[in-house]
Amino acid sequence: ERGWQWILGNRVRTSDAATVILRSAAASFDPVEGDFRRLRQRAVALANAGLILQGAYSVEARLAACTLAYRAAEMGAGPRGTILDPRRFEGIRSSFVQAVSEEVGAEAGQEANRTLLRAEGWLRLIKPSAEIEAERDRIANATVLTAMLPSSLLKCALVFFLLAGVGWFLRWSLGGIPHPDPRALLVAAAVGAGAIYWATGLVSLGLWVVLLGVVLALPIEVGKPNVRPPQQWERSSLLGVGCGGFGLLAWYFVSASVPSRLLLHLYDPDSPPWLDESRNLLIVALVVLSLVVLVSRVIAGRRHQAPFAVLGYHLAWLGVWLGIAGIVVAALITPVTIKVEQGLIEVGKSWAQDEQRAFRID
Repeated sequence: ERGWQWILGNRVRTSDAATVILRSAAASFDPVEGDFRRLRQRAVALANAGLILQGAYSVEARLAACTLAYRAAEMGAGPRGTILDPRRFEGIRSSFVQAVSEEVGAEAGQEANRTLLRAEGWLRLIKPSAEIEAERDRIANATVLTAMLPSSLLKCALVFFLLAGVGWFLRWSLGGIPHPDPRALLVAAAVGAGAIYWATGLVSLGLWVVLLGVVLALPIEVGKPNVRPPQQWERSSLLGVGCGGFGLLAWYFVSASVPSRLLLHLYDPDSPPWLDESRNLLIVALVVLSLVVLVSRVIAGRRHQAPFAVLGYHLAWLGVWLGIAGIVVAALITPVTIKVEQGLIEVGKSWAQDEQRAFRID
């Protein structure tokens, strides 16, 4: 009370004084659920703060008024850190204004009403951190769904159609080779890995090419004719499968942190990880290709067929079916993404209205 009398007696109407008083009132305010007695005790403080705010409509003073109003609005509002429903805030504001009018006067009640209206606008802008993070995640996911998913599916479809063409080319050009020379495959894999590293700077992609060469070069032959039943596995088969699986997992985790000079030039290096479409698309394509190569090599070994013939056949048909599926799914989800985009537009309009209301004086 002495502090208030000193401020009013010396006619201190600066924004710093308003900020200090409002923050002190907010810090000392202890709401009791279901009881407006403490709310009435702070009515005079809010009225005096409103008088100070007449000459200090600054950002700091509004933030402090928002803090005081928010602490008052927490009465019976449930867990802290949640934004009240507008109707509930309206009821608390009317009770607050009534208390000020009874303790001070009608004119002070009107000033308190205007102060709380401004504070309510700030409440819509200044949300608790948990709610801000949840809102940000929701909008980020909706943005990814709206802007990236259909186009990514179409790009994947094109990649799979290209993969189908590579498969048919392998079957036509190398399908007649019964048993490829392991040394030639390893040399070709090493040369290809060096070329990829020189062009893109991706060490992990070069290691992946070497891994494919090792998988294709391993003598994964199961059940020699007239020697063992076809169901029996050899140690080399287990070695090939284990090497392929371990290498695939290692490449996946390493590629998530290895930068690429090529991708940094093509895409924004400051974009968040979940928006790095190029890396995600590359990972998905190479994971699918790795699984196809590994399965085809095992099947070729079990059936005693030419490895490249089986691999080309699987790549061709898998690419065709996955490409068709990508186009169909992209066409089906396009209406959904349009609705999500319309919802994001409505959210932006709502935020704009809240901002206009927050900066309104009267």
